[in-house]
Amino acid sequence: MFDRLCRLHVDDQRSLDISTQLDLFLRCPNLKNLGWADFECTQINEHPILDTNCIPEWQWNHLEDLAIHQHFRDTQVAILKGIAHGNLVDLILHDCHLEEQASMALRPHFSTLVSLNLTGCRRLRSHIVRDVLLSCPRLETLSAKAVRGRDVASRDPWACQRLRMLSIGFLFRDTELDQLSTKSLDAYRH
Repeated sequence: MFDRLCRLHVDDQRSLDISTQLDLFLRCPNLKNLGWADFECTQINEHPILDTNCIPEWQWNHLEDLAIHQHFRDTQVAILKGIAHGNLVDLILHDCHLEEQASMALRPHFSTLVSLNLTGCRRLRSHIVRDVLLSCPRLETLSAKAVRGRDVASRDPWACQRLRMLSIGFLFRDTELDQLSTKSLDAYRH
C-alpha cells in the first residue's frame, strides 16, 4: 500500500517520533509530494537520529514538491540528496539551517526548480541566494530573507530569466548604495 502513495503530509505528529516518521517516508518510494512539519519542535537537537545516512541517495525518484517545516541542522537538510536529480520543482524550507552541506545537496536540483521558498531558513548565507539566481534557469518564484545586496546585484547575469516573483530583503551599506549604478540594475529588468 505505501509503495503506491504519491502524496503524503505529516503535520504535528507528536505521537510519532522522528524515526517512525522517517520509516514511513522511506516506505513510500513513489512520492511526488511530501510535506513534513512539526510546528512544536523548537530544539535543534530534537532529531539526533536523523542524518544523511538515514536516507539512501535517490530514494525518491518521482518527488517534485517538498515542504519541510522542521528545525533541522544543515547536515539534516542534506537529506535532499535522497531526491533523484531532475524532478524537484517546488521546495519550501522553513526553520531549517541552510548552510554549506544543505546547499551542496540542493545544487543538483538547480536545473529543475521552479519555485523556491527559503524565507523561514536560519543561517541562510547570502552567497547561496546568489548561486540560486545564477544557476536556476527555470526558476519563476524565489523568496528569501534579507541578503547582502552586493551578492545578488553583481554583474553576473541571472540564469533565471523566467523569474516572475522575487521576494528578498536586500541589505546595503550606505557606501554600497552610492556605488550601485543604474546600469547594473537595468541588466535585471525585463
